Amino acid sequence: IYLYEGENMSLKIDYSKFNSIFAVPNDIVNQCILTCSFTDLKVILFILANSQNQITISNIACKLGLSETDVEASINYWISQGILKSQNSKLNLPANKNIAKIKVDIPANRRLPSKEIFTLSETDPNISFLIKEAQKCIGKPLSSSEIEILISLYSTHNLSTEYILLVIMYYISIGKKSIRFIEKSINAMLEEEINTYDKAEKYFSQMSYDNKNEKEVKSAFGVYDRSFTLKEKSFIRTWYNNFNYDISMIRLAYERCINNIGKLSFAYIHKILLTWHKQGVTNAQQAADEYTAFKNKSSNKNNKSSIDMENIQSFLLTGDSLKE
Repeated sequence: IYLYEGENMSLKIDYSKFNSIFAVPNDIVNQCILTCSFTDLKVILFILANSQNQITISNIACKLGLSETDVEASINYWISQGILKSQNSKLNLPANKNIAKIKVDIPANRRLPSKEIFTLSETDPNISFLIKEAQKCIGKPLSSSEIEILISLYSTHNLSTEYILLVIMYYISIGKKSIRFIEKSINAMLEEEINTYDKAEKYFSQMSYDNKNEKEVKSAFGVYDRSFTLKEKSFIRTWYNNFNYDISMIRLAYERCINNIGKLSFAYIHKILLTWHKQGVTNAQQAADEYTAFKNKSSNKNNKSSIDMENIQSFLLTGDSLKE
């Protein structure tokens, strides 16, 4: 960088100080810097630097030595410039309101320039550790573009190396080794505010549990030629997570479904399991007793089974809502 003020002056950026960096949108530098005040600039830099933390207007005011009114005015300015997005119809946040309600509008796949990436990799030991461990997990050397992706994820989103490696290991375990796929997955997770190691660990634990359950149901139902729909996956999560049924009870409901209507119907099976859940049926013997009671009552036209077969048949034929 060369400055001309009387005598030529040459400046060099000390990248050794860049142990933790954050992204600044180009619009701030190229456009807004001409119209924003010094206070506006201080506020946006503080928000960008703490985008992964829980901050409040009063917290910003205290840290920057500003009034809460000035901070709120600056936030409104950056919203008007499209740099911040408010999830509220009106901002007017109380002084202790969490700024997590405001989203920093930075492209999710923003990457650092190659020169910065090289310098950071030379000065930050966490980066060399991340690259080394990522290569071990994947089982091959990473390309320069793949290394750039990892360093950019680490630097621009302020993510820990443990977080990134956890994501890599999970997706490798299910056959997804592409660093670009992992980049997209991390960006999607950040959109859902899954931005810490603990949150990611919980997220993957639930995903692993759901995947295991879906495989069990696929095998029990004999579904091998297609993936489940989102609605079918929702049914399965309800059976396991809400009703606390294991595959033996789900298979029993499936068999009842096939015997009664001659085809697979997730809605039909769900109605059976919902009825059992409401009646406190928790095992195969209780389900058998319920079915025996139904057969005994079926001879009496004035009685209906606890599972209303006419209601289910009507649903299958017309698509009307099931009566609970």
